[in-house]
Amino acid sequence: MKREPLGQSGARTVGQSLALTGVLAMTAGCVDAYAIIKMGTYVSFMSGNTTQGGSELGQFNWSGAWPALTAIGAFVCGSMVGHSFSYDKGGGMAHRMICGVSALLLAGYIFLSKGGLVGVGVSIAMLALSMGIMNAAASRVATQAVSLTFVTGTLNKIGGHLALALRGGELADSVGSWDTPLRRAMLLAGVWFSFLFGAMVSGYMAPRFGAVVLGLPVVVLLGLAVFWRRPGG
Repeated sequence: MKREPLGQSGARTVGQSLALTGVLAMTAGCVDAYAIIKMGTYVSFMSGNTTQGGSELGQFNWSGAWPALTAIGAFVCGSMVGHSFSYDKGGGMAHRMICGVSALLLAGYIFLSKGGLVGVGVSIAMLALSMGIMNAAASRVATQAVSLTFVTGTLNKIGGHLALALRGGELADSVGSWDTPLRRAMLLAGVWFSFLFGAMVSGYMAPRFGAVVLGLPVVVLLGLAVFWRRPGG
């Protein structure tokens, strides 16, 4: 069945969805960079953890593998929880719950870490659990699949859209005359840059202020938990 074009109102809705996705990607980048700096482990980028964990296991180095494996397990559990919210609630309420629970986990980590009450393993688990939950908050902008944390896939899709644009091709799932391969590449580049910018912010602030830098993602997520509106709604 041919998809009905969304028109200019659809373009505005896509813009709103992109803004929300960008904010979430920036949050993921900030938290991920903090974990790398402080714990040497990714908490939202599970491709890197799989490579690191597998490499250490191949060398029979369990002490080197367990942080990455802990993050993977916690992230999957978080993703399960986040998607369960979507299945049970749906709509804006699900997204508010996802952002709220993710923010509470980050805030809990800040409190515990400042008091010296949490070890490295629990720290990794809490942050990865939070990011796994948050990752369920955004999966599409219009018909374009997006990921808050799978940066390699995002860059691969950018390359694919640019190749199609150079050939003068059209999108099979276009939702309007404004929805072109070049626009899709720019959309995904925006998501990628948001992740990069969040990592840059954490890279600058984490060595200076420690866990306090995670207060920024907490504020963002709590704001979304209170004010999230369905794009176009």
